[in-house]
Amino acid sequence: MRRESLLLVCVYGETIPELATKLGATELVRLVTEAGLAQTLSGQGPFTVFGPTNEAFAKLPKAVIEQLEKNKQLLAEVLKYHVVSGTVYSSQLTNEMTADSLVEISASRYAKIRFNIYNDGKSHPVEVANLANTLAGGPFTLFAPTNAAFAKIPTDVLNKLLANVTALADVLKYHLVSGTYWSASLSNDMMPKTVQGEPVTIKIEDSKVMVNDATVQEADVPVTNGVIHVIDTVLMPPMFDSTIY
Repeated sequence: MRRESLLLVCVYGETIPELATKLGATELVRLVTEAGLAQTLSGQGPFTVFGPTNEAFAKLPKAVIEQLEKNKQLLAEVLKYHVVSGTVYSSQLTNEMTADSLVEISASRYAKIRFNIYNDGKSHPVEVANLANTLAGGPFTLFAPTNAAFAKIPTDVLNKLLANVTALADVLKYHLVSGTYWSASLSNDMMPKTVQGEPVTIKIEDSKVMVNDATVQEADVPVTNGVIHVIDTVLMPPMFDSTIY
């Protein structure tokens, strides 16, 4: 699996920018320089940087990069959210561990970074709605939106969801179906009932599989308690728009 971030620890006399450049994270170094943080990260430290790769930055919409480049203060805050004071090695990271970033939110209070560690290195934002225990059961079929799918949600809608745990849980449960449905068991116009209570509609045309308005990008990802189908759009339960808009 392609790495999307690099854990950079300042050792052996190298500065963070020097190490990032050596590892090929040139976009990170460019933005750090534009934000005026190169001197800070070249200082004594020590610092640990969770540095996005060039590929990770390339996934950001062009408009977002342009906004960050125009607003140096915002760019600096985003980059500082990837930095922790002190030396932290990957062997020291544990699931649900939190650490203070360099983003100061008030006097002596800093925005925290949370670490989640899974066997396959992938995660979805289910823990926000406390669904981890639910997903530990099963068997289930999970229609899992990509990061890009979540990025398509309007900012105001996403903020409302994150502020309303009940609503967020309903949205996430709408992606979960009891039972294991591999692609071979899906049929056109099939309407499996979700854990949220409302059904989703399966549409199959040629080799394209749709779940409501979402397209399946990767099918039949096996897990110990079911199967995952990766989709390109977040599913919203029927009649849910009036709740969040």
